[in-house]
Amino acid sequence: MTLQTVATAADNDASFTETPSTFAVARMAIEPATARTLERAGMGTLIAQASLVLTSPYISGVTTHMRALFGSRVLYILGVANPNEANRELILACSEVVE
Repeated sequence: MTLQTVATAADNDASFTETPSTFAVARMAIEPATARTLERAGMGTLIAQASLVLTSPYISGVTTHMRALFGSRVLYILGVANPNEANRELILACSEVVE
């Protein structure tokens, strides 16, 4: 799984261009978002639109302004959890963009 930051810049014609860059590459478990998986992450019902949950060893600096790539799938990060603030596990609530 590749985590990316995305820089957005305005073009001269008032459109926007997104430029992704790799932030980290890590092995992550991917599973459907359920009430149980979101509750385990401490996110409860706050992230109702999450469709997937990613779990990995802790990676510092991951934010909701990033996205994850899983093959050709683009997953926007909606929530970031560090259970018990232990810096051992990272749980990401994500929404998949389907084009």
